[in-house]
Amino acid sequence: MTDLSSILNREILLAISDNN
Repeated sequence: MTDLSSILNREILLAISDNN
């Protein structure tokens, strides 16, 4: 389940970067 967390974290970071 760590993979899912890593993917989610990456997606969140990407979204934040896109928002900026």
